[in-house]
Order: sequence, then C-alpha cells, then structure tokens
Amino acid sequence: MQKITCPLCQKSFIWTDNMDPKGRCPTEDCEWRYDIHEELRKSVAQKLPITDGRPSCPHCGAPVEGRLAVCDGCGYVVTGAKAYKKVDVFIFVAVLLLILSMVYRFLS
Repeated sequence: MQKITCPLCQKSFIWTDNMDPKGRCPTEDCEWRYDIHEELRKSVAQKLPITDGRPSCPHCGAPVEGRLAVCDGCGYVVTGAKAYKKVDVFIFVAVLLLILSMVYRFLS
C-alpha cells in the first residue's frame, strides 16, 4: 500500500497491490496519471535524506555510513529514518534481554 497525492487536484488515494502499476487519478475530472514505481522512489527519498551519496542523520544532517549506524556528528544511533539517543537504545536492549531471560527461566 502506498499513499499517493495527485499534484493536479491535490487529493490523496491509497494504491493497493491489486491496482495497476500505472494508472489515472481516481478523481473523476482529473487527467493526471501515476506510476507507482516513481511514487515509491519519491517516498523513499523523502524518508531517507541523502548527503554526498550516503544517507544522512535525521537529527543533525551529517552523513552516516549506513541505515544502522552511530552518527559521528551528534552521537545518536541512526536506524533508517529515525535517530535515537544511545542511552535509550541501551535501556531498550537491557529491558529486552531481561524479559527474554525471564521467559527462558520460566519455560525451562
């Protein structure tokens, strides 16, 4: 599923897998034609900003090495289009490991 906004009539619609990859805007009087592949490229480019051919940190804008990396500019952990503080990631992993160890202990 992909949300597409028509540039002519400014109305949005949801493209689903059972629709044609290329088609016309569902608004009756609108003649704009969409291409789902181009709309997906626009959506990905909007969510993952790129600097110098590499993804950039959504928090500070500095280029990062990959979609899962620690930003050299601000020290945040970058996961795709989101950035988290290292402390938050550490707490999440610690709580997750604690829950998994409790589940393992009660199941064995």
